[in-house]
Amino acid sequence: MIPVQYFGKMLARNVLHPMTMSSVEEALRTKFRHSTLYRRRNNIMHNPYEAPGSALQAVSVRRASRPLAVWSLAFLLAALALFWTVGLIGLLAAIVTGKTGNVALLFPISLQVFQLAVVVTAVAGMLRRRQWGRWLGLLAIGGFTVLMILRPDTTYYANSAEQTGGFLGRNIIVPLLMLWWGRRFGFSDKAKQYFAGAPHAS
Repeated sequence: MIPVQYFGKMLARNVLHPMTMSSVEEALRTKFRHSTLYRRRNNIMHNPYEAPGSALQAVSVRRASRPLAVWSLAFLLAALALFWTVGLIGLLAAIVTGKTGNVALLFPISLQVFQLAVVVTAVAGMLRRRQWGRWLGLLAIGGFTVLMILRPDTTYYANSAEQTGGFLGRNIIVPLLMLWWGRRFGFSDKAKQYFAGAPHAS
């Protein structure tokens, strides 16, 4: 006859030992980490190549944040769109009040509408991480640079030193700053990740 104490030791050794309380808790935690509820609460991306029941831990990911260069260009273009919208309203008001003929304002109105459509499209593309929005933004930065260089300089300079400083600022410093802005906007690592929609591991 087998003693009760010996039976209890055999039971603890062969049954309870492989599945201690810590092992049970760890198994439950692993099961919960792979559950849909846990993934939704912690914004965890599901790995389609992960085998069912794999011990690999899930990786929390988030989309790349919007660079400051994108924010600044979007704000500038939005202000420009608002300015053109006010001008377009003024042209339409001139037609309604009969201050000028419709034919005379046909070209200015068409130009304003075209410019407004391009700017709104560029801003929407940049904020929605589109590659064509990236290139439209770079085109806008290049356009601003050309306009600042080619526009007539009506600044009054008291002496030749001020004139030299104005020339250097306009033809060297400003283009360099715009070049830096364009690089940060379209070619930096953060900008590439943003427009590619690539996630960041956290």
